[in-house]
Amino acid sequence: MLRPWRSATAEAQGVDPMTTLGEKAVALAQDLMRCASVTPRDEGALEVLIAPLQKARFTCDRLTFTEDGTPPIDNLVARMGEGPPHLCFAGHTDVVPPGDEKLWTHPPFAAEIVDGVLYGRGASDMKGAIACFATAARDYSKAKNRDIEGTISLLITGDEEGPSINGTRKVLEWMEKNGLRPDHCIVGEPSNTTQLGETIKIGRRGTLNARLKVTGQQGHVAYPHLAANPIKGMVEVLAKFYDAPLDYGTAHFSPSNLEVTSIDVGNPAANVIPASAGARFNVRYNDKHAPDSLQALLREQATAALSGGELSFTLEFDPPGHAFFTEPGPLDALLSEAVSEITGLTPSLSTEGGTSDARFIKDYCPVVEFGLTTETIHKTDENAMVANLEQLTDIYRLFIERYFETFGGAGDSRPIGVFDSGMGGLTVLRALAARLPEERFVYLGDTARLPYGTKSAETVQAYALQATRLLLGEGVKMVVIACNTASAVALYVLQESWDPVPVIGVIEPGASAGVAATKNGRIAVIATEGTVQGGAYARAIHLQRDDAQVVQQPCQVFVALAEEGWTDGPATLASAQHYLGPLFEGDNAPDTLVLGCTHFPVLANTIRQTIGDEIALVDSAETTAVAVADALESGGLASEGHTGAGKTIRFFATDSPERFARVGAIFLGRSIDESDVELVDLLKA
Repeated sequence: MLRPWRSATAEAQGVDPMTTLGEKAVALAQDLMRCASVTPRDEGALEVLIAPLQKARFTCDRLTFTEDGTPPIDNLVARMGEGPPHLCFAGHTDVVPPGDEKLWTHPPFAAEIVDGVLYGRGASDMKGAIACFATAARDYSKAKNRDIEGTISLLITGDEEGPSINGTRKVLEWMEKNGLRPDHCIVGEPSNTTQLGETIKIGRRGTLNARLKVTGQQGHVAYPHLAANPIKGMVEVLAKFYDAPLDYGTAHFSPSNLEVTSIDVGNPAANVIPASAGARFNVRYNDKHAPDSLQALLREQATAALSGGELSFTLEFDPPGHAFFTEPGPLDALLSEAVSEITGLTPSLSTEGGTSDARFIKDYCPVVEFGLTTETIHKTDENAMVANLEQLTDIYRLFIERYFETFGGAGDSRPIGVFDSGMGGLTVLRALAARLPEERFVYLGDTARLPYGTKSAETVQAYALQATRLLLGEGVKMVVIACNTASAVALYVLQESWDPVPVIGVIEPGASAGVAATKNGRIAVIATEGTVQGGAYARAIHLQRDDAQVVQQPCQVFVALAEEGWTDGPATLASAQHYLGPLFEGDNAPDTLVLGCTHFPVLANTIRQTIGDEIALVDSAETTAVAVADALESGGLASEGHTGAGKTIRFFATDSPERFARVGAIFLGRSIDESDVELVDLLKA
């Protein structure tokens, strides 16, 4: 595929322009790595970065921040464009000390390339990623003739590996005051373990360092009653800390953990009970905790462990490194799309690892991390594969392109999410695609748990939340519940849970169509057992016409027939006659039939054969498509033209992609390639 920034002439000549772009990134990485910028020194690193950015006409502000008791730190904000959307890349040019340089095979600040590997401090953490993004940003700006529909910026600090006082936090404050608050941010921290494209970090646990001192009474070991042994108290406090888990993890985080890192008494005498004992420990905590509440909990536990005795304690905490978490959404979805296209891998979303400056950025905008690998960071002979640097440049370049296509001025090209218990919702998708040809769609069929119509309301609500969470993780701008049962019992739950993302059901549009179609005010609704028992259609119809007479009939077998692809034949006709025959007998029979399940439209011919031509047959799919179109327009979410940045429809199923493709084609009205259906587990999404 010819990517938007690649030269057609170069492609025709067999030259890969990204090789040239990649080489530029590698060369810039080498220049940065030759600056021995061990925290807090800069050693010319920022000037190395400023030079090519200024040449590309980026505005560069070099910012020096100070605070008593800390060294001054040089920082950089470089930007192109103005106004929203504002995409920011955050990184750091400071590095950890190399240690004994004699242990390095290649000098730590020589930036040598040997056998396709770039060696030196900062190769992976993270001068390599800075060079890749800066190169990609310059190329994008050049391709757009510096006419960017928004802002692209780089926030670079020299204080990430140090105390982090005069760096990113203060730069963000400066950006806020100067009207440069980002809308989204990507941090170039090494996020992959061994292979580029494995992982995007959407969060990290917080860190809390503490010093515990237990004080007793010094004395002779032969007279313990005349002393108070602080070591006993220390053991009791630490045992209390370990007595029960801090938590059992959350949906996106592993459990919090407390680890004792040292216990010190400083007592050389074997016959003396010491006066005090000290310990240091660290807590890595997830999003269930805040530093203040965690500190209070630990003090309570220490107090309880020592209550009733002669011992006392002090517990001191260092400033915490806060946890951060970005709910899966359009930012990581766009990045995942770029990573997958370049590497062929589907990255997992992770919250593992230590702290980073994303903990400051989270207070300003959604933030994720993606960079090189962690294999050699902080080690002797830190390195990065040249091929990875070139691929990372490619990923960043594609991501920038997609970002401004999605959030820029040409409408909102994010996809619309659609889900159903199975394949019936494809009838709604078919109507949506026909009415909204410029939109992209993501469809999820929960085929492993079909049907929803026989499940309890609580179960359907749980399923709907899981389905919607997956769709939001794919970056959708709107969710359409293409399932009548889920619309009946879960619509308001989803609207409340995912506000401000619009969530639209199929019942109200179907009811409106039924009211519009009836002449005698008598309307029949056929649906699943769950939809009928919930009475949602009757309520929706009566809200629009209070004198309407509504009769409802559960037709659960219809769902099974539709899912099997049995759209006609003796069994289907017999079922239709069984369900529908009694509804339309007599002079007071309804004149309108609402298909209250998205599976039923594929049975329309058999249904029509049963009820005759005089009865109005209402399919809510078309009216739902109209409601979606109206919501897109009123919410400013409509795409002004399909960008071509991916397939028009993406399919997910929770069971058998082969069957989904084969039977789903009946509902969608066109063939579905099995390879286009991705199998997912909603419990792990």
